Amino acid sequence: NPRGLTFDHNGYLYICDTGNNRVQILSKEFLFKYQFRQKSFKNPCDVKLTRKYIYVLDESNPCLHLFSYNLILQKSVLSRGEGLQLRYPRSCCIDSFDNILVSDQQGSIFIFNPGFELIHRISISDPKSVTVDRQGRIIAVSGGGSKRLYIF
Repeated sequence: NPRGLTFDHNGYLYICDTGNNRVQILSKEFLFKYQFRQKSFKNPCDVKLTRKYIYVLDESNPCLHLFSYNLILQKSVLSRGEGLQLRYPRSCCIDSFDNILVSDQQGSIFIFNPGFELIHRISISDPKSVTVDRQGRIIAVSGGGSKRLYIF
């Protein structure tokens, strides 16, 4: 069950393999190179990269995992127990300042700075996906009854 995907600066493709609780990495020729797992992965649903880190968003264990490029877990954050009310994360993205945006199906887009401090929360109905455009605008789509495109 492949879900979220992204490319790194070398052209390698990172794919969340939700059903197998892993992230696969393919070469520029789309050949298998590596995979990595984490015991706490329950349904990794999105993966994003910065110059320093690999971020893996987990849907069933509501958490954002931070890995170094040598695939060593650095930190796991954003779980229910940390008071952030992240319950059903769906997608994430990184803006030009390396802030992390996470859409949560319960009605929020959380924005965290690179130190994982919550800096803003946007309430929208059933956000399914979030991204940031080149002008820095937040673009989100919702599902459920509203089925809208939001631009902030």
